[in-house]
Amino acid sequence: QHQPMALRFEWSGDGSSSSQVTNATVQATRGACADFAIAGYSSSLTKLTAQQTFYDNRLMLAPAAASTSVYTQEIGGSVSRLAFGLAIPASEYLAGRRRYIDGVASCATARL
Repeated sequence: QHQPMALRFEWSGDGSSSSQVTNATVQATRGACADFAIAGYSSSLTKLTAQQTFYDNRLMLAPAAASTSVYTQEIGGSVSRLAFGLAIPASEYLAGRRRYIDGVASCATARL
């Protein structure tokens, strides 16, 4: 049985700047007592958000990040499992394309 829950959205501007992402993340999560964060960028700025949410033990949704490094944060030997995304991680995407190309090449070679 699922119980309804209320969510409140708290937006914190970071000026699309790597020097402001961490402070904006802290303000949005700690200041608003948020349980999770949504990182609205691709991998480079989202990685900074992932690091901060890991420090703060918060979940993070990264809908546009594909870099594996966003999802593999490690601090003091502890690995984060708090970040998740909607995009296929780049390493998996590239491996899938490689398997496809290898398959096509094998079929082409078999026809010769």
